[in-house]
Amino acid sequence: MIEQPSIINLDALRATPLNNSPFPFLVIGNFLRAEYADAIGADFPSIPFRGSVPLTQVQYGETFARLVGELNSAALRVAIEEKFALSLD
Repeated sequence: MIEQPSIINLDALRATPLNNSPFPFLVIGNFLRAEYADAIGADFPSIPFRGSVPLTQVQYGETFARLVGELNSAALRVAIEEKFALSLD
C-alpha cells in the first residue's frame, strides 16, 4: 500500500512564529496543502442548516475523512503542544 502525503502541513505550523499579543495565536499559511483543496471541497458534508453538527450525523467523502483524522492525530497534538509549550493531555 502506498502512503499518501499528509493533507496538513505540520512543517508550516512549526515554521510559523507564535504571536503573543493579545494572547498566544498562530496564523498559518498553507496549513492545508493546496493540492487537496478541490478534493476536500468535493468531499465536504452538505449541511443545509446552521448550527453545530456532529460528524456522525453527516455523510462525507474519503479526503474529508482523512482531514478529520489528521486534525485528531497525535502528530498534530504534539506539534501544537510544542509550539505553545503546553500539554493537551
